[in-house]
Amino acid sequence: MRLPTAIAAAVGLFIGLPGLILLAAAAGPVGWIIAGCVVGYIGSTYGTKLLGNGQLGVLLGAFSLGVLSNLYARMFDRPSQVVSVPAVLLLVPGGMGFRGTVPRLALGRQP
Repeated sequence: MRLPTAIAAAVGLFIGLPGLILLAAAAGPVGWIIAGCVVGYIGSTYGTKLLGNGQLGVLLGAFSLGVLSNLYARMFDRPSQVVSVPAVLLLVPGGMGFRGTVPRLALGRQP
């Protein structure tokens, strides 16, 4: 069963917040960083569903994250890595394992 978009966004937000603390993000771009985490997570989730392959789903998530981070870089004349680095942590293989356990914990199921 797939998560609805609102729940997927909440999960992306929940996973993205520790990344902000871990990387000591500045207060200014926090909204953009969280948006990058949510866009990467939703892109990966629905990319996997649409393309039928986990690796191609992560590719779609990374592509959508790249578009958002470059939009941030062009709008604010700042490096795109400010948005992309915290969100990419969700797309690496260890992040995929962590993402798999969060919905089960949120729904109260045993992993």
